[in-house]
Amino acid sequence: MPETVLVGLAEWKLPVAGVDAVDLAARLEVDGLQVDLGGTGRGPRLDMPARWRALRAAAKNAGIELLAVTANCLNDIGFHLADRVAEVQSVVLRLLDAAYNLNAPLAFIPSFRRSAMTDTETRRRTIDLLAWACGHAEERDLLLANENVLAPKAAAELVSGVGSHAFRLIFDTGNLVQAKIDVQTLLATVGARIADQIHFKEHESPGSAVACLDVLAKSGFRIGAVVLENDYRTEGTTQLVTDIQAARNLAKKLTQEPS
Repeated sequence: MPETVLVGLAEWKLPVAGVDAVDLAARLEVDGLQVDLGGTGRGPRLDMPARWRALRAAAKNAGIELLAVTANCLNDIGFHLADRVAEVQSVVLRLLDAAYNLNAPLAFIPSFRRSAMTDTETRRRTIDLLAWACGHAEERDLLLANENVLAPKAAAELVSGVGSHAFRLIFDTGNLVQAKIDVQTLLATVGARIADQIHFKEHESPGSAVACLDVLAKSGFRIGAVVLENDYRTEGTTQLVTDIQAARNLAKKLTQEPS
């Protein structure tokens, strides 16, 4: 029987953050939390010693695993913009330090909005920066992932270009469905490089998200955590409770399925 599949929440999609998000996760009896680095327009910076120490202590006391750290501020800055390299590198180093200090095994960089890879040049610049970032991730014994909506061929070129054993891709069911990406083809090209923490957006794309995970599970891929990334910031907890139960049922099914 496969190892237990964890159920997690994405802090940046919750109505609370930091220690309060840990408390909410504990009350709702989920297993883990992915957290955001914060920064301008994104809340308090996570890499401040008092904040990461408080978050790490709260998670340990509550039995909540800190699964990953992301830097959503990079979507505001523009990861691949030629005139923002120094700023981007500073953010990436802070991201990696935060993940290391929180004992989170994964850090990931989103490639949306100003960071979206829209042509060959933006992909090339992204590859160069990700390769640099992976070197620093390896020094900290971390995995570094990128979340994007590239077609399978372009995703494979990204993986090859970065060329690091520490590099992964984030599998996001909602993004894949919305971008009409063929999951079978994606798995055939980059399956070995997909991070085992999967973003799950079932109530935003009913049926399709579960179908994505079903394909992933049947391929023999080991899913470590199903992380809810629907937007719960203004909904209260009613939908969140419903989605947690759906994710918990799915995690149980994935745990019981033979590999």
